[in-house]
Amino acid sequence: MPKAYLSGLMIMHKPSGGHVDASVINEFGISLIDLSYDEKKDKVKILSITDKMNKWYIKRALSNDFKNILKAMREGAYEYLNTKRKIKYSFQPANETE
Repeated sequence: MPKAYLSGLMIMHKPSGGHVDASVINEFGISLIDLSYDEKKDKVKILSITDKMNKWYIKRALSNDFKNILKAMREGAYEYLNTKRKIKYSFQPANETE
């Protein structure tokens, strides 16, 4: 983001076909956002979010961004740029197990 920086871990779990649960946790172990993505409906639902980020406009931007991030990750991309808000998301995948 132009005036801020956020880093941490995004942990994703795919319990059933067409559904992804994810959490973003910062370096201190504090959960910033928990979300669920339904691939069939192409919708992100924010389950919980930290108080400082609990604004309608932030939640709307994050919902759209996470939807696009998950689509990009399925295609093998590890970066996503929200050109309207100038927010760049970069990912380094951990070892995957299936």
